[in-house]
Amino acid sequence: MTEPEAVQVGNKKNALRGVCGECGCKLFKFVGSDCLHRPKGYYVTAARERRLAARKAKLLDGVAPIRAAYWSDETDFEETALTEQ
Repeated sequence: MTEPEAVQVGNKKNALRGVCGECGCKLFKFVGSDCLHRPKGYYVTAARERRLAARKAKLLDGVAPIRAAYWSDETDFEETALTEQ
């Protein structure tokens, strides 16, 4: 590509527009999102998080919720156990 020109298309997509060096035809190519101020690996991390969330939802779909009761005051339990004897 000769004479490349950076352009922004429609909804903020970055592209290069230029001329072919061999035949002189017009060329147009979309470029990466580095110009959008996203950190490197942004899309890889987002895709990984979506996959993990889907796997977690699939695993927990068939599992019944656990119901449990917890007592934090152990002295109350000991006192009732001693009075029953």
